[in-house]
Amino acid sequence: MPYKVTKSGEIVCDTAKEAILLAKAMGNTMTDRSRQERETVPDLDSAPSRWTESRYREFIGLLRGHQKPFIDLLANNLHGKTDRMIRQALGLETNMALAGVTSGLAKNAMKVGMSAREVFDKKKMNVGTERVLEYTLSDSFRSIASKVGKDK
Repeated sequence: MPYKVTKSGEIVCDTAKEAILLAKAMGNTMTDRSRQERETVPDLDSAPSRWTESRYREFIGLLRGHQKPFIDLLANNLHGKTDRMIRQALGLETNMALAGVTSGLAKNAMKVGMSAREVFDKKKMNVGTERVLEYTLSDSFRSIASKVGKDK
């Protein structure tokens, strides 16, 4: 649940889902009024996915080069993979090459009316003393991929 606290004390989250999760985690420290307000916020996990079977199939049909192996690698790893692990699995030497793969995925997602975040998520994190990127598939993409894969 990444977030930033500005010098003025404002808490900034990357997504609405992260803001809701942070608010839930802070639940015990909230006032009664803010608890009531928080309870009126919809749970994004229960929101319907915009992925449809036809949109998913069209998206998969657009994938080229390392894009499909990238998706398959993340589909087989619920907990995600670091940039180094992905580069090693795909035979890419640099994160610049990996950025080309993820950029292509983002462009293909836009072609079918979706955003890159509706396909995969990328988070910066520390592993030991090293700063890495961790990639995971979005829950909605994983769900439609699983459903369509079973229908084959």
